[in-house]
Amino acid sequence: MNKHGKIFIVEDDQTIVTLLKNHLSQTYDIFSVSNFRAIKQEVEEVNPDLVLMDITLPYFNGFYWTTEIRKSQTMPIIFISSSDDEMD
Repeated sequence: MNKHGKIFIVEDDQTIVTLLKNHLSQTYDIFSVSNFRAIKQEVEEVNPDLVLMDITLPYFNGFYWTTEIRKSQTMPIIFISSSDDEMD
């Protein structure tokens, strides 16, 4: 079966990563971050069609990494979060 593109998951909760991978891997090639200090570099190496970005991450938050990724790439980025903060 032909896959329909690449999705890169930026999420530090391994349970959520596993659930997303299990569900999405039937249709897409799935990648996830391994070094939370080098997210931009990992995204550039994979060059995905879509990024699923958590907001609350170790070291820097998802807004920071989205700004960094946007300096060189334009793929869609969808925020995923369990945060219930109204400002988010």
